[in-house]
Amino acid sequence: IHDDWLETVPAMKLVIDQDRARALGVTSQRIRQVLQATMSGAALDDFRDGEETVSIVAREPEATRHLLSSVDSVYIPTDFGGSVPLSQVAKVVPVMEQGVEWRRDRLPTISVRATLPDGVQSNDVVTKMYNDMKDLRAGLAPGYKIEIQGGAEDSAESQASIAAKAPIMLA
Repeated sequence: IHDDWLETVPAMKLVIDQDRARALGVTSQRIRQVLQATMSGAALDDFRDGEETVSIVAREPEATRHLLSSVDSVYIPTDFGGSVPLSQVAKVVPVMEQGVEWRRDRLPTISVRATLPDGVQSNDVVTKMYNDMKDLRAGLAPGYKIEIQGGAEDSAESQASIAAKAPIMLA
């Protein structure tokens, strides 16, 4: 049985010392802009050749563009005309944060999947589990629900469309 419930993933967070940054004449916005240009590039201008337009982008070399170590060598321009290393005003710290928040019909969703042994029909298992969880479903807080999806949901939809036409076929 597998689920995708709030799996945490390692990430890096930039913690800015706001007091030190202000004292050195550096803003959070400027740090963001410089890091954006360093990691992803910044459009400088457009070059036109007839009808074709090509953006001119300044960025780090491919080899170092995605390395967090390149963040340490970034210099941030100050309000006073100089520049300071990023390490003077911020530090990169490892954190664990929620990874992907899965959604279905725009609602946060936890999906549960299982691999069934040979000879066991998924519709039988899903129907039994859904019926066994009747009390659990009834006790859920408002806004929470347990739904069937995947192959069992598709099967139920196709069966419903067949059942809707069954009286017509009998006549």
